[in-house]
This record gives sequence, structure tokens and C-alpha cells, in this order.
Amino acid sequence: MSTILIFVGTFIMLSGSVILMLGLVLLRTPQETLGRMYLSITSVGAAEDHTSGIIRHFADIRGNDAEKRRKSLKLIGIGIVAGLVGAAIFPL
Repeated sequence: MSTILIFVGTFIMLSGSVILMLGLVLLRTPQETLGRMYLSITSVGAAEDHTSGIIRHFADIRGNDAEKRRKSLKLIGIGIVAGLVGAAIFPL
């Protein structure tokens, strides 16, 4: 059982660090780059399914600095919490 807990704790810590890094990248990305990414996604036909999360995410934050900051800080917080939860599970 301890091997499974070590694996689960490591996986949660790893996913928390990836989420943390995504939040930091989003926080530092300029609006011009986000606009180019949105245009490239929509130009290849990915915007046909408007229910996909990445399209809604880029549509919400494109040209809106406050929304971009709020979503990036939310990702950073989720990453920190996931890392701490994984670290708490790891030694059990």
C-alpha cells in the first residue's frame, strides 16, 4: 500500500508543478501572443466546436488583462495546493 501512496503522491506533486508552470507562463504571456494563438487555433477549424475548453479559455482571456491575471493566479493556486496535497500523501 505504501508503494501506491508514494506513486499517487508523486503523480499529484508532478501534476501540481505542471499546473503551476502553466499558470506562470500564462501570467507572463503578452496579449499579442495570446491573440496570435487564438487566431491560429480558429484558422485551422478548431473553433467549430465552441464547447471545447481551450477555445473558451482563449476567447475569455484574449484582450482582457484582468481575466488573464485572474485565471493565471487561479492556476498557480491550484498547482500549489496540488503540490502540497501530493507532498502530504507521499510519506503516509
